[in-house]
Amino acid sequence: MQVNIKKSIMLCVLAFGFVQTALANDAQDIVTGPGKEPVRGEKFGNCVHTKWDTQSDPCAPAPAPKQVQYTPPPVEAPQPVAKLEREQLTIYFDFNKSHITADSATKLDAIASAVNQSPKVTKVGIVGYTDQIGSSSYNDKLSVKRAKAVKAYLDTKMRIDASVLGLRGMGEKDPVVDCSKAKARKKKIACMARDRRVEIEFEFQK
Repeated sequence: MQVNIKKSIMLCVLAFGFVQTALANDAQDIVTGPGKEPVRGEKFGNCVHTKWDTQSDPCAPAPAPKQVQYTPPPVEAPQPVAKLEREQLTIYFDFNKSHITADSATKLDAIASAVNQSPKVTKVGIVGYTDQIGSSSYNDKLSVKRAKAVKAYLDTKMRIDASVLGLRGMGEKDPVVDCSKAKARKKKIACMARDRRVEIEFEFQK
């Protein structure tokens, strides 16, 4: 009888030691086996817990990644028309051409945006020019075509009619560069690039 009692005590000690080993893990709430792998239930495969309030569960699904909120960069407000410099209001053209280039379209977009943000702008005028190469009559017509090309573009972008103040072609008048020293034709054409232009004017509400 005494031998049986001793055996029972020994078995209890061994069983207690096994349970301590099985329960030992970092969080003290997941049952682990000899290889420190979590013990899972046979039916659902969930971790076997020693308490309900678990802080760490290796069987739990990975937490969803945090959503990073995108903050768009601030949009720069368009420059008021009153502060646009003359160069910003001047559109240039290729030699003997009247079509709007990509660079000119970008500049016209900025002008239209500024007008749309400036309620005091009431009238817009467009004045076309050419260089001094070619006849006066031809250049007069070309300068008008350039002014009309700018008007047609602005009318699709701007809140007011682009020729209320006036649409004029000045031909080869009022050159802005002196190219008298350029003798060769190619050099003259290159020198007079700033003469091939359209200037945009504004009238403001008082």
